[in-house]
Amino acid sequence: MFKLDQNPTFWNKVEWQLPGEPPEDFKAKFKVVPLDQLEGDEFTTGEGNAKLLKDIILDVDDIVNASGKPAKFSDDLIDQLLNVPYLRNALLRSYINGVSGAQRGN
Repeated sequence: MFKLDQNPTFWNKVEWQLPGEPPEDFKAKFKVVPLDQLEGDEFTTGEGNAKLLKDIILDVDDIVNASGKPAKFSDDLIDQLLNVPYLRNALLRSYINGVSGAQRGN
């Protein structure tokens, strides 16, 4: 039986790779935003992407700081991640893949 969750969340792998470097990943926990609450520019502009991601990222895991210690989730950490173009793109791609079912191979 299907149970309708009014506030669904999910963890997904965030994969990225710099040219010439091995692939890397970490995990992010996202909240699902209903389609009728999305604004038109959230997927088409950098500013829109950042605004959306700040709203939907609830936690991250498998990220360490410069000292090698686990990075603590905070608004500052999210700002740092979103300021790196390939990480912002990877986070958005992970969210879209998660909500579209791409991880199931569809």
